[in-house]
Amino acid sequence: MFRQRTGRWAGLALAGFAACASTAPEGADAWRAKLAAEPPNAQGGEARQALADAEWQRAREAHTIAAYARFLEEFPSGAHTEEATALLETLRFDAASAEAGTAALSAFLQQHPAGAHAAVARELVAKRSADAALASGDAKAVRAALAAYPASARRAELEARLDDLDVAAVADAPGLRAYLEAHPSGRHRAEVLRRLGRAELDEAIAAGDAKALAKLAQGAGALALEARAAAAELDVSRAEALLDASALHSLGETWAGTPAGARAADEGKAWAKAPGLAALTAWARALADRGDVATLELELTGAVDPRDRAAAALRLGATGDAGALGALVVAAASPFVLVQRAAAEGALALAAALPRAGVVARLGPERAQLASMARTPPLYLRAALAAECAGDAEAARTMYISAEDESETPYVLPLSRGAALAAAAGDRLGAALRSRKEAALALAVAEVRGPKPAQLGATRTMALRQLCGAVLSAHDAAARLGELAAGAAGKEADELAQWARDAGAVAERLSGRLAEQEGAGAPACELESVRAQLKAAAGARARAAAALGALGDARAKAALSRAA
Repeated sequence: MFRQRTGRWAGLALAGFAACASTAPEGADAWRAKLAAEPPNAQGGEARQALADAEWQRAREAHTIAAYARFLEEFPSGAHTEEATALLETLRFDAASAEAGTAALSAFLQQHPAGAHAAVARELVAKRSADAALASGDAKAVRAALAAYPASARRAELEARLDDLDVAAVADAPGLRAYLEAHPSGRHRAEVLRRLGRAELDEAIAAGDAKALAKLAQGAGALALEARAAAAELDVSRAEALLDASALHSLGETWAGTPAGARAADEGKAWAKAPGLAALTAWARALADRGDVATLELELTGAVDPRDRAAAALRLGATGDAGALGALVVAAASPFVLVQRAAAEGALALAAALPRAGVVARLGPERAQLASMARTPPLYLRAALAAECAGDAEAARTMYISAEDESETPYVLPLSRGAALAAAAGDRLGAALRSRKEAALALAVAEVRGPKPAQLGATRTMALRQLCGAVLSAHDAAARLGELAAGAAGKEADELAQWARDAGAVAERLSGRLAEQEGAGAPACELESVRAQLKAAAGARARAAAALGALGDARAKAALSRAA
């Protein structure tokens, strides 16, 4: 009886359990359907957990990045979150490290910056970046790898490679100096110092730089001896150009032991006794007389009146001395338009009269320095003029554009020179736009909307000098626009002609104002008298050259050769 009852209850229990099992969901989809069918307030935590367990089981069976990512997106917190995150990171790391390059690893680090594999991933990125940089043979890439991964295990190898690439890329003195600065303990230092000495000597010889040659001659070794010989040649040549027997005798003692010193000693003795030397010397001095550069440079930088500074700039341009180029380039950034224009005119005239190699050598160090520090209009302006003097028109145009700035100082020169270079390059529109802007800025300068009184000195003369510079700039702009209009056709020609008339009206208006002020007793600021003097001096030198050439004397021929 008991067994019958027990069996009966057991059967009922089994039947009940079977009924319960038949109503319970069998997997994730069933649990999801059950939760969807119940009202939100009736959904229990047990059912939600059952769904998470079922989905977790599904993700584990798939074991893919997509499966774990999908699970974490639906269940960002819970019993399986930590394990799912760890497995997802591992799979992503394995996939990223299997790909070539660093892009996939970098993406992995963005997703798991503090993950268990992050340190290894960073090491791999640094290593692969170093490998790519070393294989590229590109100094920029190697430098970038060093900057991005300073603690790289291959840092020494990267530094050595950069050392090799940098030294292979330099070909002039500025580049060699830059190498020494970047690699103070580089393995090519001795070679670079030797190359730099040679480059500096070549530059000094090409530029006729007596100070640089004297400095190089103070060293030791074959290079110093060569510098001493070059310095002697320079000094003796100048004395020969003047047919100065006394100076030659003295230089023979100063430069004893050099070929030029021996020549000077012989010529000094022979010329001291030569008949008619005084007349020859007078002609030679007339031929060589171009003004004292040191005195003119002092006037250029220290004269109170901007007109005197402008006159000094024009005279420096006629000296034929490459050493004056630096001072003229600096003066081009003057706040006075009159000085800006004269400095540029003098520098370009001087550069045109000298051998290109000498100009490039003389301005090379300044151009390199300006290129590294040019961040303001005056520095851009100086860099532009130096580039133009050296014959680098493309770099000059770029720098002139950078110098065009709406600042308190009226830098009209970048517009004037930029327009001239644009016209020479066939860029009619660029030349016209800058010329038009030049005329407008000239008007602003004349109305004292450029420099402040503190910059110019609140005096009538200073204001008059700015007005004079503005007048010259406006006339130049009008003339250039007229030339551009003449070379155009159709509507373009009509528009340029109108711009030329507008600029001409500005020039006439400012010229009238200048005439009124000069007529009222203000000091004149014209520079034509200076140009006339320079023209007369050039004529005198031409006559001296003709006179020396007609004599047929060997010493006269030497003077002509040295002067040239």
